[in-house]
Amino acid sequence: MIVGQTQRRQLLALFAALFGGAAVLLTAVTLLLLQQRTAREFEALCLREQARVQVASSVLERRLENHLADLRFLAATPLVRQLLEQDNPARREALTRLLCAFVTQKGVYDQARVLDATGQERLRVDLRQGEAVVVPPAQLQNKGGRYYVADALRLAPGQIYISPLDLNIERGRIEQPYKPMIRLATPLFGADGQCSGLLVLNLLGNSLLERFRQLMGSDVEPMLLNRTGDFLVAPQPQLEWGFMFDRPAGFPRRYPAAWRQMQTTVAGHWRDGEGLFSFRALLPLTEGLVSSSGSNRQAGTSAYVLAASEYRWRVVSRIAADRLPAAGLVHHPLALLLYGGGLALLLPLSALLARLLVGRRLLLQQVRHQARHYREITDTLAEGLVVLDGACRLTEVNPEAARLLGWSREELLGVESHRIFRLCKGSATATPAQRCGLCRVPFEGTVYRSEDEELLCRDGSRLPVGLSAAPLTDEDGVSGAVVAFRDLRAIKAYQAEIEQLAFHDSLTGLPNRRLLLDRLERALTLAGRTDRYLALLFLDLDHFKQINDTYGHEGGDALLCEVARRLQQAVRQSDTVSRQGGDEFVLLLTELTFAEDAAQVARKILQGFREPVRLQDQRLQVKVSIGIALYPAHGQDSGQLMQQADEAMYRAKQAGRNRYAVAGAAPCTLDDPQQA
Repeated sequence: MIVGQTQRRQLLALFAALFGGAAVLLTAVTLLLLQQRTAREFEALCLREQARVQVASSVLERRLENHLADLRFLAATPLVRQLLEQDNPARREALTRLLCAFVTQKGVYDQARVLDATGQERLRVDLRQGEAVVVPPAQLQNKGGRYYVADALRLAPGQIYISPLDLNIERGRIEQPYKPMIRLATPLFGADGQCSGLLVLNLLGNSLLERFRQLMGSDVEPMLLNRTGDFLVAPQPQLEWGFMFDRPAGFPRRYPAAWRQMQTTVAGHWRDGEGLFSFRALLPLTEGLVSSSGSNRQAGTSAYVLAASEYRWRVVSRIAADRLPAAGLVHHPLALLLYGGGLALLLPLSALLARLLVGRRLLLQQVRHQARHYREITDTLAEGLVVLDGACRLTEVNPEAARLLGWSREELLGVESHRIFRLCKGSATATPAQRCGLCRVPFEGTVYRSEDEELLCRDGSRLPVGLSAAPLTDEDGVSGAVVAFRDLRAIKAYQAEIEQLAFHDSLTGLPNRRLLLDRLERALTLAGRTDRYLALLFLDLDHFKQINDTYGHEGGDALLCEVARRLQQAVRQSDTVSRQGGDEFVLLLTELTFAEDAAQVARKILQGFREPVRLQDQRLQVKVSIGIALYPAHGQDSGQLMQQADEAMYRAKQAGRNRYAVAGAAPCTLDDPQQA
């Protein structure tokens, strides 16, 4: 009787300990999982919002680039300069027709104007209700007092002035309804080199702002800020354009902490009591572009010129704090229900746990007993052979396996198999145990075979093997696995040698034409799904035959190797430098942000070859000619791009060598100013 009471008390104490501990553990796990889920949801939300502001920024940047291209196109038209230098009815009529057609077709320019050096409008075409209207001479105004005119007249040839995005002012008043405007202006110079006037395009800001609102969507609060934090786009329209009325900057006043964070980085996130802010800075000013602080007065002047890093917009999305993912059971009814059900299940589970533990011990004893059946496996095989128990532990190892892996038999016995057989298949890290096909064999009872595996040896080296793993069974089912593997190092070395010979140039080690075409086709497929550019550069050594005749084939080969080395230094690791044969090289540049990046690389190559090459104890000045073709501008497939780049290279040679030429453009030397 006393024994029965003692056992009952022990059982109750054990039950209470098990249930109490399990309940605490369940509570901790539930809260942890909720926190992790909330963290994942928040991380996904941050990624989504960062992608949103990135897309909006990219679209605004591309649109501004297109408008700058419009201005450059008109400025290059001889009729514009001729109107200022020698006005006559025929030229004025021709230019008027051009500006009318331009304004009507584009539909986003409020005005296209030609001003003389005093700021007097000489010709002006307005866009009214979708139609171009020529302003009569009597209504032309003098804009010399406007800040953007004075700022643009001070520019050098080829420079472009971009005004701040503000509201249009007509005859001393802000135009109603509000008309957001950006003025794009470039100076016009006469034959005497003196500035004769300006070409000005008034870009309707709503064409940018409406597209921005569409891109940002209605599920967040979209904001577009200028450099001082004033709202250009705000959730409440009454907050916009405060700087035009001398009101304090809206965003820094409403969200000071978020604004301070935005000042420290180009893009990122900020979370506080106001919610989640995702932001990215947009820097429209590039080389040749100038802006200023502007003025909200018709006759006001700019306080100062803006550097490229100062003229910026900030794209911002805000999600209110009450819409952000939150942890806690009260916010997750399903989790609360599951938590209650889990507590209810713990009662019978706690009672069964002791019995399950005993059963587990018995099962392990049976596994060890069955493992003795495999100790007679031969150790004389030329292949590595190991035996695993049901828990994936090594129970037998033959000498060849120990030799190949670099461990002794005693060190391997009893070790969990994944610590040794960490299949990596060419990756930098080992395959996780839960995805390891070998580790699944004892548990799933399946056969696993592979001729392309790598094992990590004791010294950290990789051992390529052909591997076969099959389950060991008895009357109770799967009790373990037997694994056989053979050394494939000699076969892999031979295969690598064959592949090197098939896809690389034997002299320089660069990819050959076959490998280049394969990478080009893949790059074209990728470029077709993105907004990035792709460039193909054909490069040919100038007067290589003369060098070959002078220094012999050995000297020529040494020169080609040095050229290959310098070309690889001039490009990114993701780009491809290939040798097509003789002294001809082809460079594949992928994922270019701007089309001009290809010309930058060509100039970098020409600059690199200004350093003489040391050949047979002599300093040799090597020169190259480069042809450039861009996707999609110069071709949609590899054949077209190769042909265009080849023809551009020959034009560079015909123009005097030691220069580069973009398909469809005049060849340039390193001393020429870079084309825009």
